[in-house]
Amino acid sequence: MLEALFQGQKGYKIIDEKTHYWGNLVQSPDDYASVRTVIENYIEGSFTADTALLKSCFHPKALMSGYYRGDMDVGSPQTFYDQLEAEPSSKSSGDGYQAEISFIHIAGRMASAGLVETNLLGSDYVNHFHLLKIDDGWRIVSKIYVDSLED
Repeated sequence: MLEALFQGQKGYKIIDEKTHYWGNLVQSPDDYASVRTVIENYIEGSFTADTALLKSCFHPKALMSGYYRGDMDVGSPQTFYDQLEAEPSSKSSGDGYQAEISFIHIAGRMASAGLVETNLLGSDYVNHFHLLKIDDGWRIVSKIYVDSLED
């Protein structure tokens, strides 16, 4: 379908999903491991309500936006930190929290990652993160989320 939209237009190329589209931006295994570590720290911080660990994952000016219980929220991660601090952690409540990293893509000094969480603060989430490599470390600069998939 996309190919039909661009037929006859010069300067556009539809890339097959099986094509490696990052060009010459070959990533080191260290970058992949570092991005994965940030997301794993996010998971641990969410599970244990360790807001200091979570804050170490996010850039100080990060944005966090999405849908929580049907309401759209656009802002910083502070609301999330506040909620974690106000309620029992998933670890202490024994709610059966689970998390799965669904993808990690890296291109140069930017990355994106997906995370599916089950039973965090009584809800299930699909999260997409954007990270930048700042100095020698990766930090989350934005997170978008939805707490349930709507039909």
